Amino acid sequence: MPTSSSNQTTKVATLTLPTHDTRLTALVWPSPSGTLVFLAELNLAVPTAQEFMAALTGALETKWQELASLNLPPDAALEQILLAINRTLLMYGRLLGNPLAPRYHLALAIVQGQAVALSSLGYISTLLTSSDHLTNISQSTPRDRGRRLTKPTFENLSCGQIESGETFIISSISLLDYFTIDKIKHLFNEHLPGAALREIEQFTASLPHHSPLGVIALKFQQPAVVSGTAPSMNHLLATKIQTAEMLKPSLGAWFKKFWKRPRRPSPENQLPEIAAISSAPAVITPPVKPRRQLQLRKQLTNLNLKLQTTFAKLAWLKNRTTIKQTISWWLEIKIVWWQNLKINHRLILIIAWLLLTVFCQSIVTSGKNQLKQADNDRYNLLLTRLTENEAAAQAAMIYRDDKKAQDYLLAAQKLLAELPQNTGLRTNQYQALNNNLQALWRRLNRETALTALTPWYNLLESSKPSIALAWQKNSLWLTSVSSITSLNAAGRVNKTIKLPADFGNTQLAAISDSALLIQSDSNKQLTIDLASGQITKLEKVQLMKDANFYQNKLYYLNQKTTSLYRTTLQNNQLAGATNWLRTTDNNLSGAKSLAVDGAIYVIWPDKIAKFKNGRKQDFAIQTIAPLKPYDLIRTSGEIDYLYLLNKSDKAIALVDKQGKLAARLLFPELQSINSLAVDSAKQILYVADNTAVYQIEFAAYLK
Repeated sequence: MPTSSSNQTTKVATLTLPTHDTRLTALVWPSPSGTLVFLAELNLAVPTAQEFMAALTGALETKWQELASLNLPPDAALEQILLAINRTLLMYGRLLGNPLAPRYHLALAIVQGQAVALSSLGYISTLLTSSDHLTNISQSTPRDRGRRLTKPTFENLSCGQIESGETFIISSISLLDYFTIDKIKHLFNEHLPGAALREIEQFTASLPHHSPLGVIALKFQQPAVVSGTAPSMNHLLATKIQTAEMLKPSLGAWFKKFWKRPRRPSPENQLPEIAAISSAPAVITPPVKPRRQLQLRKQLTNLNLKLQTTFAKLAWLKNRTTIKQTISWWLEIKIVWWQNLKINHRLILIIAWLLLTVFCQSIVTSGKNQLKQADNDRYNLLLTRLTENEAAAQAAMIYRDDKKAQDYLLAAQKLLAELPQNTGLRTNQYQALNNNLQALWRRLNRETALTALTPWYNLLESSKPSIALAWQKNSLWLTSVSSITSLNAAGRVNKTIKLPADFGNTQLAAISDSALLIQSDSNKQLTIDLASGQITKLEKVQLMKDANFYQNKLYYLNQKTTSLYRTTLQNNQLAGATNWLRTTDNNLSGAKSLAVDGAIYVIWPDKIAKFKNGRKQDFAIQTIAPLKPYDLIRTSGEIDYLYLLNKSDKAIALVDKQGKLAARLLFPELQSINSLAVDSAKQILYVADNTAVYQIEFAAYLK
């Protein structure tokens, strides 16, 4: 049965409809620092389900009581809780069963005001609905269903801000099987959570058979609109601006007024006086008005006379001597005039001068304050809009909407360019905002800078520089100038194979299950048996730009013909090289590297191509920022990603095999990156520069 509880901001309701084989639990723990929400669906036997649920709820209650007084943000508090829950889940690892069909599904969320943090395990729907949209936070695309659960631990922690008026729903996956998106939006927008869940329960009860259904709904109410003086103030400000515009003097209006003002009639145009009164009606002749051209000529003449008089008065400005004399005469006259004044007149003038000075200073100060206030208002408005766009971008990134996040960040970048930096405080604030904006761009582009790396294996002076890495048979094969070294997982040397003195510097290396093929800069090629260490010189040299083994067949880019060939290694010799691509697709001029996993990936400085069964496929890397040139690509059938090395930027991009960028790792502190290798089983990346080999566990950066 649904139950409801409410406070000033939220209304919460829970619903559990178990079946014969499935147990459901929906729990809500309120506290002053937030609300903990827990939903579980268990496909276990009754005794096992009771034992498992008792262990989980005990761990949750204990950890929640410890965190209740710490007042942590939701994401930090949920991380602390997940540590305890993961330890409990590891103790019951035997209950997981098939990862693609797990026997329990769990969800945890912490709601603090309108901030929420969420983590789930298994198939759980997390819906955010309002009057115009519904978003499933826990599931990005339909093809991800059935592959999300890879470990018996909680992962994919998400956090964000829920707007007022939205409903936050955590439910088992069967809710979307019974109700359409429009029906869910209608239920939870038109009703409170308790009433909505009662309708869901009544509908489910009318069915002859139903799947287990568990739902927890939290309704965030719309804030009440408080009436105030804002409309009146807006009307007053608008009226003030309009009045000021009306009273503002206009030069054009003054000339118009001067042109149309009435003129006194001239003496010759005045009416003659009537000497006597006659009975006959007097005929009055109207005055003759001068023509407009004559009036304009007269006005121009008067203006010319005034200008000449004014320039005559300013004749003392001709040279420095006359200026000094005129100023000294004027000061002498004013001093004599001041000395002849009475004392009371002097006091009146001093007081008037002081009042005038204070008045002028007050006008200047008032103008400065108004300008400063207008500048502060504009600055605060820009700052508010900037922070709103950054917050919206963060929310869009939480829901994996990269296009919307990019639009918000571009708007924020435009506002940041308009932000003034006319004070030291504003300059510092600009730098902080710019750093935050750049961090959001890096987050959107999946960029992570790795610093303070500890060398996993230091290269000897005799083996520098390292120019090729290959991982095979739980060993890292390091190819250097004079030797080949095999390292175990602990970074210790297993085997060292000396290269011939006349071989030269190693240029490229390709490794198979049993042999290692290397090529020098002097166009010599050797094969090394991995088991015995026997070195064989190739008689027929195939000049290669890059090469990869796949299922004991060697695929390589030919240096001269810029084509892709496939050959086999028989008796430590290459035999049977064939042109592998179709004639129309075989021109790979300018290609730099290739990788093979059944399909063949070839990279150029500005693009990437995919070939399968000798034919070119539709493939492109989907990134927000333009893809920078890359020098090396590596993958295999056991690896889920393409690894692209950019030597100039000292960066490695991880791209899934559908073309979506998963992560971009930057190594700013390394002098260079010569090569890389991947241990797919342990998800470890090995990177080499001129001094050492570094080990990076990259699984954490994929999230």
